[in-house]
Amino acid sequence: MKIQVDTNRCQGTAMCLAVAPELFDILPNGIAEVLVDDIGPDLAATAEDAALACPAAAITVIGDQG
Repeated sequence: MKIQVDTNRCQGTAMCLAVAPELFDILPNGIAEVLVDDIGPDLAATAEDAALACPAAAITVIGDQG
């Protein structure tokens, strides 16, 4: 499972960082960065929560969640 951030949509609100600091960081330019290449089942729900928390809908979770 992977996470993608649409850098054209990201508004730098850092909601993803607030929800999932183990998965995201904010770059100096204010855009979210994914810290983990492959998300395991233990972080699947956290990744989904971060995507839902993004007010710009800039985060997509891709892959098998089960």
